[in-house]
Amino acid sequence: MTVRNNTLRLARSTQWCVLIAIFTIIWTACGTSEAQVKQPPALSESSTEAEREHELTVACLTGGGIWSRDGCRRPPENAPHAPAAPTAAPTAAPTAAPTAAPTSALSSTKRLNPSISPSNGCGGIIHQEPHLLTEEDFSRDVIDCLVEMTKSDEPIHIIHGPSLDPDIVREVRKAWQVGTSVLGAWGPLVVTLVQMNDPDAATIAAEDCAKRRSLKAHVLEGPNACETEKTAYFNTFTECCGATHDPPEPLAPIRAQFMTFASVDQMFKEGKGDVAKVFLHEYIHVFQNGSLVHTHQLRHPEGDGEDSIDKYGFGPVWIEEAAAEYFGQRFATEHGFWGKPQLRSAFTEALRAARRVRAEWGLSLRDVETRTGQRLVNEKCDCGGALYYETGIVATSWLVNRVGSEKMLRYYTLVPYKTWQDVFKDVFGLSLEAFYTEFDQWLDRPFEQQLESMMESLSK
Repeated sequence: MTVRNNTLRLARSTQWCVLIAIFTIIWTACGTSEAQVKQPPALSESSTEAEREHELTVACLTGGGIWSRDGCRRPPENAPHAPAAPTAAPTAAPTAAPTAAPTSALSSTKRLNPSISPSNGCGGIIHQEPHLLTEEDFSRDVIDCLVEMTKSDEPIHIIHGPSLDPDIVREVRKAWQVGTSVLGAWGPLVVTLVQMNDPDAATIAAEDCAKRRSLKAHVLEGPNACETEKTAYFNTFTECCGATHDPPEPLAPIRAQFMTFASVDQMFKEGKGDVAKVFLHEYIHVFQNGSLVHTHQLRHPEGDGEDSIDKYGFGPVWIEEAAAEYFGQRFATEHGFWGKPQLRSAFTEALRAARRVRAEWGLSLRDVETRTGQRLVNEKCDCGGALYYETGIVATSWLVNRVGSEKMLRYYTLVPYKTWQDVFKDVFGLSLEAFYTEFDQWLDRPFEQQLESMMESLSK
């Protein structure tokens, strides 16, 4: 990351404003012709020019045009098409990054209703007051459109300080390529990499905040409020290591998602391929959250109490978190970041933890289904993680053995159309309570038999 000269930035900003104005005049004059607007030169992914280019793309789509890598054009009259999402800026890929993310069957584009498309705010729903919307407003066409708005062929945008090891950035890029090839391209996606005691915390915070503003994401209001808050947060990264994910805002005009890596330099040193594995875990959350489109009020119709489970979410916390860890480990191994012994060791530790918390405390996944349950478990033994992570990983492998990995992943794409209880039964062929009963019985089997079953799930 570099700090650019302010005068140069202002000059380039002015150039892009002029280009947008010229584009608007030409577009109006062309009427229904297929006049082309040439694509700007390739730009650095972290530069102000890239943000201006994004504005040009939005201007094109807002005017009813179609943006492609060849530029902006008006579609022929009466020609049905599914416009690209407003977030999909033309790809200007840096070296070693793909021009566009590979297509995955899990994110294949649906043919949208022309009257309900990203270019018109999915029929105008994104311009409505969220608290006034009802379930009837979220028709299948609207849901399809909102999910499409969470997809993007923009390259990943990585923010970091100049002292970060470039091998870490390369590993993140490679992991992103794997994630998009398996799960599809979701975004725009911004990844901020912060080292332990990072000397560039303030500079990274400034770029992180600027990028969020450019994508119309929520940030603290007030002069430098976001920058101050982010700098203070990044300065807490004094130990190893972790990552967080910020999901898209349900009705945002740009459904961007964000990751933040804490002490990423230490994570890189801790174990071979661990940065990639953690990225893939978080990217699975990116994929999962692409389907969360209902407003908070509709997802929690009885209020956001401790016992509330998101009606159009994924159900118990373990089926979201543990599945992300299972598939993060699996994809890291399948694509060479981890070795097979490393994965077997991780599965072994998860299984041991699951058996131990069951034997010593008599606890199961039922006990952490709600936040009340999670709180009570942690008050009792501080072993909640052994349930919704380690036991959840074992449970995920059990479900994958039952239905296969593709169907397991499809579960997350179906929840906006039905309640999660109905989707669970449709996908896995049994109710949640029946699953708990069968899984508990399976946990009585010998350790080695269970471990081999977990390893067998990798072929499903």
